[in-house]
Amino acid sequence: MKKFSQDIIITIIAGVTSLLTAVILVILEQTLNFSFYSYMLWFVIPIGAIGSGFVAASGYYLGAKWFNHKPSRLILLNMLAISTITFFLIYWLNYISLTYNGKPVSDYISYLQYLNLSLANYSMSVCFHYVNCSGGIQLGSFGYIVGALQILGFFAGGASIYGYLSSEIYCNNCSRYYSSKKSQSRYFNIMEEGAKSYDDTLALLIQKKYKDAIDSHANSGEQKVKKDSIIYTILTLKYCKKCRDHFIKLQIFAKRNSKWKEIPKTAKYTYAKEELNLVV
Repeated sequence: MKKFSQDIIITIIAGVTSLLTAVILVILEQTLNFSFYSYMLWFVIPIGAIGSGFVAASGYYLGAKWFNHKPSRLILLNMLAISTITFFLIYWLNYISLTYNGKPVSDYISYLQYLNLSLANYSMSVCFHYVNCSGGIQLGSFGYIVGALQILGFFAGGASIYGYLSSEIYCNNCSRYYSSKKSQSRYFNIMEEGAKSYDDTLALLIQKKYKDAIDSHANSGEQKVKKDSIIYTILTLKYCKKCRDHFIKLQIFAKRNSKWKEIPKTAKYTYAKEELNLVV
């Protein structure tokens, strides 16, 4: 019953953020003549809608963190619904704020008629490198496809919030999210040395010699990245503030084309029922 009531409260919070998001987007659209939520990348990726849906569903993230509430299937359904409703709410706010011959547009047509006309007469400006924008191109019936893509974008924005919350480390015994402590990174300019540090640390973690693993990792490599660094390992530590259980994650990254990329299938983690601290 407690979790159900929390689901309801969190949904209400998300409803508020959804409404605020819609209001802000409409104000920006009417004052700047730019609808952020309609921004499309390569004509098919609704970047603006994804970002708007993410912000609209942010209330779920805030509520879940506030109540230390693990997202449920009900939350997922509500989250996706709220994000999608935000799309229609934006059009509705535009609908009730428009006038024609000094009278509200709502005196002439229904909201569904307005939505249909808006999508059927949708126009798109094409920009290159965010400048040199062409005039509006009428899309005709393709406007419905754009509308559908935007709905999917809002949908995806809400789903990303759920995915992030679901990936957060959660203590089921205490019903609360783990808190971050610190992370410990060590850099190497020789690939074999980095690999050895990873292997040594992992071996100690497997043996449940957690403090020895932390010390071993701390005594290897360099604390700061250098120009010739080509590989680094990182220990991440999180803990439950109530029961003090700790979560330890070991990862290894290699530099590829001037960018750090995690080596596939090397991330390892474990839990420890003892007080641990990292030496940064």
